[in-house]
Amino acid sequence: MKRVTGSALVFLGVVFLQAGPAAGADKTVLLDECRYASVEAARAQWKPIEKGCPPVGVGTVGGKPALELPCKFSGNNHWILTWEHTGKWDLSGCDKIAMRITTDPGRPAMMMIFFRSGDGWYWYSWLHVRPGTSTVTLPRDMFDRYEGKPGDWDKITAIRIGVVREDVIGRAVLVSNIRGLVRRQDSTVEAMESLGKIAGFSGVAELTAAIKANRRPDKRSMEAARLLAEAADHTARAKALIKEGNAAEAGKILTKAQQAYIHAYATSVPSLPGEFRAVWCHSPHGIRGMTWDKALKTLSDLGFNAIIVNMSWGGTAAYKSKLLPMAEQAKGRDLLAECVAAGKKHGIA
Repeated sequence: MKRVTGSALVFLGVVFLQAGPAAGADKTVLLDECRYASVEAARAQWKPIEKGCPPVGVGTVGGKPALELPCKFSGNNHWILTWEHTGKWDLSGCDKIAMRITTDPGRPAMMMIFFRSGDGWYWYSWLHVRPGTSTVTLPRDMFDRYEGKPGDWDKITAIRIGVVREDVIGRAVLVSNIRGLVRRQDSTVEAMESLGKIAGFSGVAELTAAIKANRRPDKRSMEAARLLAEAADHTARAKALIKEGNAAEAGKILTKAQQAYIHAYATSVPSLPGEFRAVWCHSPHGIRGMTWDKALKTLSDLGFNAIIVNMSWGGTAAYKSKLLPMAEQAKGRDLLAECVAAGKKHGIA
C-alpha cells in the first residue's frame, strides 16, 4: 500500500511543460492556418492586448507564410505580450491542441495559451518551446487554470497566444497551423486503461484499497467516499458511450473520472503532526477576490502553515527593491509586506 508522508505542497499555479510531435489523428478542427497573404490581413485577425504591445506581422517558415509575434519588451514592464484572435469553434471533441512554432536557433521561448468560452478563459501555463521549429501538442485537459467562469469547449470564441518576457532584446516567434486534434477511439481506450494509475498505484483496485485504508471518522473521509462513487459513475457512463461509438464524449467523461480519483486520494491522505503544508501562489496579489488577510486566514483555517509566493515577474518586483523596478501590476503597493504581515497574524510562514 502506498501513502504520502512528509511535506505536502499544493500548487495553485500549475507548471507543466510539453513540446513534441503531434500524434496522428483522424480529424482536426482548424482554428487558424496563419497563412496570411499580407501583414494587413494578419493584423485584421490578430489584435495586441497589452498597451504598447506591437502588432503582429507575417514571416516565413520553410518558404510558407506564418504569423509573426514580435517580442519587443524594451520600453515597458510587461511580463508577457499577448495577441488575440476571435471566432467560433467547437473543440468539445478534441483532446489535444496543436500548433507549429518557430523560435530563433539557440533561444527557446516560454509561452502561454488561452481559450475564451462564455464569461471566462482556459489557460495553458508555462509552455516551454525548444529552439528552432517544432509541432507542439498540448493535452486539452491540461488547460486547467481558469479566469472568470468559462463555458464549455463547444463554444470557444477567442484564442490568445502570449510570449513571456525573457529580456529586452527584440526577437519574433512564428506560429502556424493552430488546430484541435479530435480524440480517436483508441486514445479513449488508453484513457480507460489509465484510470487510477496515479501516485504509483497500478490501477483503480489498488487505489481504492489505499483510500479505504486511510478512512477515518471525519468529513474528509466522507468526501473521499463520495468522490470514489462519482468516479465509478463517470466510468460506467464512459463505457456506455464507447459502446455507442461516441469516443469524444467518452473521453471527456473519463477525464472527469480520473480527476475524481485524484481528488479522492488526495482527500483521504491524513495530515501528519509537524508537516510542512504549503501553498504555491503564482500571483503577488494572492488568491483572486481576496485580500492577503482574508486569504491567509482561509489557508490557516484549512490547515496550511506556509505559503510560497511569486513576488517577481519579468525583471520587476511587487515590493520595494533596491535592485528591481516596481512591477506595474503592484500599482505602488508593497505586496510582499502585505503578505508577510497577514502571515504573521494568522500563523503562516
